[in-house]
Amino acid sequence: MLPRSFLSQLVPARIAEALRRVEGLIWTALDSSGIRVEMTRSFAEHRPVSAISGIDFEFTPAAQSHWGPKYSQRWFKITVPRGAAGVARYLQWNDLAEATLYHQGSPYYGLDLAHRHCPLPVGAETFLIEAVCIRTGIWLDGRAEPLAEEGSRYAPPGLFTRNDLAWSVYHDLKVLLDVIEAEAAEHQPAANKALTDLMRFSPPFLRASPLCRRLCARLERALEIFDRDGLAALAEALRAIYAAFPADAAGLKAVLTGHAHIDLVWLWPERVGEFKAVHTWATQAHLLERYPEYRFGFSQPSCYEAIARRAPILHRRVLGLVAAGRWEATGGTYVESDTQLPCGEALLRSVRLGQEGFAAVRGETSKVFWLPDVFGYSGVMPQLLRAFGIESFFTTKLSWSTVNRFPHTSFLWRGYDGSEVAAHVILLHDYNEAVNVKRLREDALHHQQAAVHDEFLVPTGYGDGGGGATEEMCERARRLANLSGAPACGWGSIEGFFDRLKPLAPDLPVVAGELSLEFHRGVFTTHGRLKAAFRALERALQIREAAHCVCGRGAVPQEMWKRLIIAQFHDYIPGSSIWEVYAEGIPELERIAADSIAVAQETLGAAPDHEALFNPLPLPRTWAHGGKAFRLPALGGAPISELATVASLAGTLVVEPARLRSDRVEATFGAAGGLSSLVIDGCPVALEGVGHELAAYPDRPAMFEAWDIDRHALVCAVPASLVGPAQMRSDATSAKLSFAFTIGSSRVVAHYSVTLAEPVLRIEYEIDWRDPEMLLKAIFRTRYRGRDVRYGAPFGSVLRNQLPGYTREEAAWEVPASRWMVVMDDAQSGGLAVITEAKYGFSVRDGIVGVSLLRSALVTEADLHRQIRTTPDRPRYSDLGRQRVQIALGRHAPDLPMESRPAALADLLYTPCLAYRGPAQVSGLREIAGAPTLIPAWAEPIEDGAWILRLHETEGRSGEARVALEPGWKICRASSSHGQPPPHECAWGESELRLAYGPYQIVSVVFRRV
Repeated sequence: MLPRSFLSQLVPARIAEALRRVEGLIWTALDSSGIRVEMTRSFAEHRPVSAISGIDFEFTPAAQSHWGPKYSQRWFKITVPRGAAGVARYLQWNDLAEATLYHQGSPYYGLDLAHRHCPLPVGAETFLIEAVCIRTGIWLDGRAEPLAEEGSRYAPPGLFTRNDLAWSVYHDLKVLLDVIEAEAAEHQPAANKALTDLMRFSPPFLRASPLCRRLCARLERALEIFDRDGLAALAEALRAIYAAFPADAAGLKAVLTGHAHIDLVWLWPERVGEFKAVHTWATQAHLLERYPEYRFGFSQPSCYEAIARRAPILHRRVLGLVAAGRWEATGGTYVESDTQLPCGEALLRSVRLGQEGFAAVRGETSKVFWLPDVFGYSGVMPQLLRAFGIESFFTTKLSWSTVNRFPHTSFLWRGYDGSEVAAHVILLHDYNEAVNVKRLREDALHHQQAAVHDEFLVPTGYGDGGGGATEEMCERARRLANLSGAPACGWGSIEGFFDRLKPLAPDLPVVAGELSLEFHRGVFTTHGRLKAAFRALERALQIREAAHCVCGRGAVPQEMWKRLIIAQFHDYIPGSSIWEVYAEGIPELERIAADSIAVAQETLGAAPDHEALFNPLPLPRTWAHGGKAFRLPALGGAPISELATVASLAGTLVVEPARLRSDRVEATFGAAGGLSSLVIDGCPVALEGVGHELAAYPDRPAMFEAWDIDRHALVCAVPASLVGPAQMRSDATSAKLSFAFTIGSSRVVAHYSVTLAEPVLRIEYEIDWRDPEMLLKAIFRTRYRGRDVRYGAPFGSVLRNQLPGYTREEAAWEVPASRWMVVMDDAQSGGLAVITEAKYGFSVRDGIVGVSLLRSALVTEADLHRQIRTTPDRPRYSDLGRQRVQIALGRHAPDLPMESRPAALADLLYTPCLAYRGPAQVSGLREIAGAPTLIPAWAEPIEDGAWILRLHETEGRSGEARVALEPGWKICRASSSHGQPPPHECAWGESELRLAYGPYQIVSVVFRRV
């Protein structure tokens, strides 16, 4: 009766209505025809029971209910009636938790909120389903929800068939509607409403792109065909539309890579993280068979090993996909590790073990460092990556910075030593992309280096147990492969993307040094006991490997290193996981450390009549033991009766109510218990006013309690109050002065001490913390107001500006340091060094240094997606209760010897000498001379009694060191910084080695017996 309307703004709503009609045609339930699924269940298990364990499960009828508790496992058995020939059947799993369907003893398909319908194998009738009571689909808008305290809500599954024509048409229509909506939003943003919503005034398309108008007109005609001639005719009309609107040949290309970011731990313990990996792999292996063009990438060799153990058939299936080039195993490190908190050696081992793992999976090492989610990026990483053959780096997390936006998408990341890797960053979105037209268009617009190369990389799929990519994503990718209004999309290889980027390096910008994340600043401090246990295990492995070196015992078992590196995972060591992770993890770290120390003592000897001391560090040192101070050689041990003492200095120790003094240090204290002055080796440290005080700060971040310290938290300090007089104590080697304080409901005793021959004032805080949601800091006020503060970093250090004024400096209100920092006037003058045993969070501004001692943050399984704070019935807070924190104050100067520099003191003060009973032990190292900033950091045993000494330059200097040997040893520089044994034609030296080095360079030398 009426002609077609010119009211184009009404067309999107019509498309949406047609979409609903088509969607209703996709799935048909079979229970209406009497075909039902029979279901039984096992009892819930706390510890996982494998399908290949041989255990006979006891199954009982399964009724609709909640089941749990959280993190428990349950097995279901389902029996499906035999279907009609040629009719594909789909199981619909109705549970809020995650599950994996097993077929013939192997994981077949993962079931979760994003993967609700599982295509069943033809002819199969009985299946096992492994379910874990864990929240799933965290990153699915509007579909994910936290589990109730009573567990997961379960309902009986359904059996469906799928109309594949309706399925295809639905995606054809949906993608075209998305393009129209994206075009309209860009060109007519004032509309400010959904185009498909006709409940209110619909603004006319007064300002619309030609593409938007043309698509509306073509789709209106196509829907007339649908109304008149049905679904098949609509499908044909839509094919014509796709052919008529190809992508712009000059436009950008979105390289999609199938992705499923798996947090090994986070809102779940490690055993559930392994289940999530199995669950996800099953789905992705199925999709790779269903969609020939699809490509999937997965990092973390630790996961490959876990799945080989838990699901060996699936593991072999994936190895076949890797060999066929469909599944890309790449990533560089053993786990997606934090890079700020581990020591340099631990990071090196993560890369080494990672590359060994990738070589085992794919026959060669990885070329890409894949780290989409981490809380900052140490500047040592390019050097470590290049040492192991890794040339490229990808992340998305830099887009989270809250004050200063990261300026590039493609760039060269230059490390402290000058090493470079090609890098690519997604600036606007994350690693859970879903082939969304609007987001792809935004990524194209934000591709800052689009003039240099016409591609950007898009990790596609739901992570953290969301199961990775979905069939819907694969369907959308097919339609967006060549469609106007969106970047041309195609599945591609991660390493292939970087192979095309690397030749463009001369035209890319360079970013030098660390890549700071201006967010999640609290992770450097949260869960102090965890960080202490982690650091203690690093030290214990250092001690055990040193014992192996001097005794010619070869490498320590890799499993211990693997457990340490799993604790480096970016939601483990930062303290950002749930309580259960640390209830299980901290005792394990402490146990492995204790075992390693015990094994080191056994390794060094078993002569009960020879009480001896062993120095596990490649630095000579003085160590107090049994009321005496002994001088020990580098990396060696001897019976106590043979060691020289420094007992003649004992008369220099003084302890008075307001004064401490040793042969090297003198400190005075005020009436309120604060440090007033500090003199080291006759040189005063420039303290100002009350040089040291304790202060607590209300710590209630706007979101992410365990992660964040907000700027305003550091404004309102709650000062400590002195309680009672100072307590004095001394012995033959040390003197101690103690002050007790109260802060709120908490109590802190600060023990100041000096020890013979040590160039530091030690401070040990004995804390009984009872105040939730508080941040405790030790404050040191100085007159050092130079621009740069030097912070310890893994295998080096980093300079950061402490002066106020610019947003970059203002955003650095809490920053990480690897156990030491120096505040100074300039690099050629003195300064204050602060060294910590296992503390990593610092704030420095205008000469005022704050060391974060603890955070009593709320630890809860919050609804992170909506940022709604939820509190369990019994709130849990990190760092409550009793704990001990050790730090030290030293003097920094450019002419200090190596043993007095803060990078060396970080080990010398807190890596203990080891008491043992046995003969003298020597390593072959006599001394290292001429290079005070080239710190010998680690001794690593290798084959045939040889060992590697790893050294790293810490203050940006070049030079040449002289490494002198003991008789009976020879030495050669390793062929790489990570210690690859030298070739047979290496020129071995038998008395000394001249070792040239550059700023922040890691160098390794090999010792071998003659």
